[in-house]
Parts: sequence; structure tokens; C-alpha cells
Amino acid sequence: MSTLWGCGQVMGDTNVATGTITSAYDFQKYNVAAVFFEILIGNQDVAKNHIFHISGCSIFEYDFNGIRSWAEAWTVTKSPFYGMFVYPISWLLVNISSGLSGSGDPTNGVSIIFSIIFTTLIIKLITLAFTFKAQQNQEKMQSVQMKTAEVQAKYKHSRDPSAKQKQQMELMAIYKKEGINPIAAFIPMILSMPFILAMYNVMKSTNILKNTTVGYIQLVEQPWGMITQGHFMYLIIILIYVPTQLVSMLLPMFLNRSRQKIKTKESKAALKKQVIMQSVFILMFVFYVCIAPSGVGIYWIISGLLQIIQTISFHCYNKQKRNRYKKNGTINTPFSTKIKKIFVKSETVQPKRIR
Repeated sequence: MSTLWGCGQVMGDTNVATGTITSAYDFQKYNVAAVFFEILIGNQDVAKNHIFHISGCSIFEYDFNGIRSWAEAWTVTKSPFYGMFVYPISWLLVNISSGLSGSGDPTNGVSIIFSIIFTTLIIKLITLAFTFKAQQNQEKMQSVQMKTAEVQAKYKHSRDPSAKQKQQMELMAIYKKEGINPIAAFIPMILSMPFILAMYNVMKSTNILKNTTVGYIQLVEQPWGMITQGHFMYLIIILIYVPTQLVSMLLPMFLNRSRQKIKTKESKAALKKQVIMQSVFILMFVFYVCIAPSGVGIYWIISGLLQIIQTISFHCYNKQKRNRYKKNGTINTPFSTKIKKIFVKSETVQPKRIR
């Protein structure tokens, strides 16, 4: 809800855009098109940019707010999104960069890269705390998709309502047997969206980050726009991001495929469908990276690498757990199921007859 609130404010809320936009080009040129305020974190001499527009013989200055504290992030924008996500992430990036820089200069390119790494790691840990169960059952979700595809193919040409009901019952039985909630698969993606949108706003609104250059790459510039102007150094972000995102999104699928022997035609069709859907998502993300600030692209590259490490870690953990259960001759039964079995067993025990 807070994310939707923030997106709505960008479209023209006076609490975020305090002045009338005379020329959208000027805002794009000076990289303040995302939000109409600046976060002034850092040294005391950090001052708000002054952007002017010339109209005939008159000069107008764009009026946008300067935010120096967390309290102002709430009171000035009047939005939980900028208070809960944008300002804290901006504060983390600037302060970590200042701490890592020997000179205390937060605009140092090397310290900024490491600050993005540490900030991304913190964000990953926060989201993992809420999505641990879903991440742990990632392989199960992949295997369930194969089984559900077979059930759907079984009733594909049936229009009988009773057959559709049987299909739903069989699907629910599969989810119950595996001990997973199908809705839980979307939780990691939903929780990651506020941080992605917040990082976009952070790069566009934080005064110090807008003036930071990593090598020849300025964090606030859009890669595709700079490439079309002949700055081919920005092509590195796209070339690194594409394979990273490919591996990050397709790795769980192929790890599960190596564990399972796909024999049926339905299973192969389900895998093909998954690959197509993931490819469409990847193309959408590549488009977004091309038009987003370069700092967002760097954040996504680091996030993708951490996601690969996380996927492999959970795969190895689940593999060891399966081997342990196999060695001990036990199965992974949910705790709630074990409790139910105990009570059912105690209720069905018949007293012995005394002769």
C-alpha cells in the first residue's frame, strides 16, 4: 500500500512536486524527473540544486523541497513510502560510503560500490526474514508445477463442472501433500518491489548520489540514453546484468530438473512454459534497467548475484536434508501433521478386554 501511495504521489502530488512543471525536459536533463525533492544527507554543506527555466525574457526557478532528516521525509512528502523505504535506504548508502571512504568523501566510487553491496545484503536479509519458508520450499514449488501441469492436462478438454471440481481437489491434494502454500511463491516478488522502486527514487533524489561517478559511469544517468550519445562504457551494466538475471531466474528450475527425471509430455510442456514466462520477465527487466538510473542497474546486478548464492545454498541445504531423511529411513513430516497423528492414534486405541 505504501508503494502504491508513493507511485501515485510521483504523478503530481503537491507534497512531492511543489512547483509547476514548465518544461519536463529540464527535469530530465538535471535528473530530478523521478521525484521533486532532494534528500540532503551527508556533510552540513550539502545544498539543494537550483534549476532554472528561461521563458522569453523571464527566468523561473523550479521550486522543490530539500529533506535533511527522517522526520522531514514523513512530514514534507506526507507519504509512508518515502519515510519507510526511500529515506532509510538513502541514509544507509551515504553513511556506509562515508564510513568506508578513508577521506570521508561519500562520493568516492569504490566506497559507493561497497555501500551498495552492503545495503543490498541488508535488504536481502530483511526480505529473507519474511520469506524464509517460501525460499526454503523453492524446489518443492518447481516440482509441484510439474505435477500440477499433468493434472491440468488431464482435465484440459473437459467442460463438465464436476470434472473442474475434481481438478481443483487434485491440485489441492498435491499442495497439501507437499506441505506448501501456492500463494507463498509470490511473496518474495511482492516484498522485493518496494525496495526496487525505492532504489530508483533514491538514485534520483539523493543529492550526493546524483553527483557520484563510478569510473566513467555516473549513477544517476540512464544506460540506454548514454549509449545512444556514444558513451559505450554504460553498455557494461547491461552486458553484466543480462547473464546475471538469466542465471538468477532460471537456476531454480534447472536445479530441480537435474533432480527429477522428466518423462511425461506434460512435464516437458510445463518446463517449456516456465522458460517462456521467465524469458518474458527477463526482457521486461532488461528494458527497465536500460531506462533506470545506472545505480539501480548496479543494485540489481549485486542483488542477482546474492540471489544466485541464496538459491544454491537452499538447494544444498534441501539436498542434505533429503539425504539425511533417506539415511535414517524417515520422511519430512510437518510438525502439525505429527501432532494430528498422535491425537488420532490415541483416540482409536481400543482398551484390552480382561478375561
